[in-house]
Amino acid sequence: LCYTSGTTGMPKGVLYSHRSLVLHSFAVAASGMVAPDDIGMPVVPMFHVNAWGIPYAAALSGTPLVFGGPVFDGPGLFQLMDGEAVTCAQGVPTLWMGLVAEMRAQGRKPRALRHVVVGGAAVSESMIRAFEDDFGVEVHHAWGMTETAPLGTINRLTQKFQTAPRDVQVRQKLKQGLPAFGVEIRIVDAQGHCLPHDGVAQGHIQVRGPWVIKSYFKDVVSPLTEAEALTAISAAPAMQPTAWRPAFAAIEGRAWPASTRALPCATSR
Repeated sequence: LCYTSGTTGMPKGVLYSHRSLVLHSFAVAASGMVAPDDIGMPVVPMFHVNAWGIPYAAALSGTPLVFGGPVFDGPGLFQLMDGEAVTCAQGVPTLWMGLVAEMRAQGRKPRALRHVVVGGAAVSESMIRAFEDDFGVEVHHAWGMTETAPLGTINRLTQKFQTAPRDVQVRQKLKQGLPAFGVEIRIVDAQGHCLPHDGVAQGHIQVRGPWVIKSYFKDVVSPLTEAEALTAISAAPAMQPTAWRPAFAAIEGRAWPASTRALPCATSR
């Protein structure tokens, strides 16, 4: 049982099953967020859903983990990552801003750091360029929520973009990426009709998958259907997919309507 942060209302209890956690762990490991040759560091409080999801996946893939405890400032993160030879880390943009500032002050990255995952808020172009172009640390943009255990999408450049001009790659990296294997996403209007992914139409996001919840603890809101678990999330232009087809997602805004089940967004291909 993990509680949401209450972004769209009172915190709600999210129940996971053993089956959903096992399947989610396989998906995280397959996404490349952790690997056997990594030393990982989830830079989130232990009550945060990412501190639940990453440790399970790390145990599956045999990835050692470093926990920073109260260390969340740039100099502290740099020192801990450098001392423990951390190769990958997961956190929110505000934390990475402090780390980037310290890397610039030191004139180098933590000695073994190879890639960071950015979630919780949209990553900026300047942050991507700082990590990748200035220090050679790859950035993976991701999206998820407590209701998705948390992995929903992750952005790793596909073959199409591997040889694209740098500006095109950076624009692509600003998106939250493709749905994880097994996760399906679409947007619909108030009547439940699928909307086109044209970057203009706005609607409600629907998410379903093997580890997406069916209902909240004690059903504090109307139970969600097994086929289409609606998610109370933020969004705006460009979250892809219509009719459950996979496509790159890009969340560009946040809104707080009265409904706690879904928020407006738009899609584009």
